[in-house]
Amino acid sequence: MTFSTTATDPSSAFILDDKDICLAKTKHGEHNQLAFAVMLKFFEINQRFPSQQDDIVVLISAIAFQLDCEEISKLDTSNRSYKRFRLEIRSQFGFRLATNADQQLFIKYCNAAIFPQALTQGQELEKAWPHSSLKCNTVTFFCKNLKWGFPLQFLSWCFIII
Repeated sequence: MTFSTTATDPSSAFILDDKDICLAKTKHGEHNQLAFAVMLKFFEINQRFPSQQDDIVVLISAIAFQLDCEEISKLDTSNRSYKRFRLEIRSQFGFRLATNADQQLFIKYCNAAIFPQALTQGQELEKAWPHSSLKCNTVTFFCKNLKWGFPLQFLSWCFIII
C-alpha cells in the first residue's frame, strides 16, 4: 500500500490532531484505541478501510507512538468492534452505506450523463484497430455495422480482404 502524501516526510501524514486523539481515547483498552486511530487515519488518507493485504506497519507504529500504547502486528477486521468503528468513522467523514435509492439515482445519472457519451462497440473496434498487431492496409472491418450478437472477441476477427 502506498500513502499518497504531498509532504516530504511520509510519516507526517500519520500525525493525529487533538480531536482524533481524544476520539480514540474514548475507546476501551489500548488495543481498541490504537485500532480505531489506525482505521481513522487510514480512511482519512485513502477513503477506504485497511484490508488484510495492506501493509500498515509504519502507520501502526507511528500512531502507537502518538497514543503512547503498545503496537499491534495487524488489525483483525472481522471483530465486532471494528464494524462499529467503521460506522463511526464513516459518519464522522459524512459517508454512509449506499441504499437501493442511491443505486437508482446513480443509474439515472449514468443514463443521463455518462452512457450517451460512451463509445459504441463499433467505435471501440475502430479505435483499437490502429493498435492491432495485424497491421495491413488491405484488411478492413466487416462486422462493425452488422447487428450480430457475437462477443467483442469474435467481432474483432471478422475481416474482409479487399
